[in-house]
Amino acid sequence: MKAPLALGLLAAAACVAAQGNPSVEAVRSACRAELERHCSAASASGDPRAAGRCLRENRQSLSRECRSALRELREARAAGDRAAPPATAATARAATAAGGRIVTYGDDPKQRLRFFPAKAPGGALVVFVHGGGWAKGDMDTGNGMKSAAFTAAGHAFATVNYRLHPAASVEQQAADVAAAIAAAIAAAEQDGQAPARVVLMGHSAGAHLAALVALDESYLAAAGVPAGRIAGVTLLDGAGYDVAGQIASGGNVALYRTIFGADPKMWAMLSPLTHASSAADGPTFLLHHVASREASRRQARSLADAITRAGGTAKVVAAEGKTHASINREFGQPGDGVTGEVLAFVAELAA
Repeated sequence: MKAPLALGLLAAAACVAAQGNPSVEAVRSACRAELERHCSAASASGDPRAAGRCLRENRQSLSRECRSALRELREARAAGDRAAPPATAATARAATAAGGRIVTYGDDPKQRLRFFPAKAPGGALVVFVHGGGWAKGDMDTGNGMKSAAFTAAGHAFATVNYRLHPAASVEQQAADVAAAIAAAIAAAEQDGQAPARVVLMGHSAGAHLAALVALDESYLAAAGVPAGRIAGVTLLDGAGYDVAGQIASGGNVALYRTIFGADPKMWAMLSPLTHASSAADGPTFLLHHVASREASRRQARSLADAITRAGGTAKVVAAEGKTHASINREFGQPGDGVTGEVLAFVAELAA
């Protein structure tokens, strides 16, 4: 094992004992087998340091998913340690919002989006749905460099807020996303730039919501968006396309049961995979997954296969050298491979 991972195991131990945080639950779930097999006594002691020592002592037998979850936790914590002081963070947030305007699509404070108009007519409208385990995140932190990348390429861009768990169910969140799409289209039309093509984009939990809204036609219909209005869907490292499959595989079980409940019928209803039969007349899909994350690879491949079996079009790309966080955070950086592939995808649809 590489030294940085070994050094991060003790820090991860505190996470093993904590509750209520989606990132924490990801580590608990990914390392569950190792904790049960090697560290049951340490875990039962309630001492996170004992659990950390046990994981470190058994580092050679950690699964790939456990190692990946620990690595991503370490990166998230390091990013938090490097967070800018309040004044600098506020400046960065203001820069992210520059050129965008707030559009509301409901009465709840969360039901709003930030819209960035295209510099000229003729491009697509890209609507982005942020991640955060269905329970956190917002439109501006999710945006990052995306608005600059897409508007520079001639497209309009909207980054969306939606109500979060536990205040809203996943079904209500999907309804929010559909309503936000309608509002973003109206904002573009208000600027005299009615987009010929609309592309839906999401990261992590946002990728699940984007795929669900694109494939379950009831959400867009309820929001007044005509069938076929979505031309493309581009997804960044989602792993919730098949909720039952994700739970059965042992991936993030605590998180998924918290968010999706205990009813398998609800799992199916809220799984994009269930609705892939509508893909024959639906949008084109581009699915990126982090190359080292088996769960997101498996889920992306499963959804893409179902879409193509139904007569639709879907492409899966493994993002090498990325983590679950960096595939989103680095989008828009010069030379970023995922950015280039997505921009080419959107340009082809717009043309």
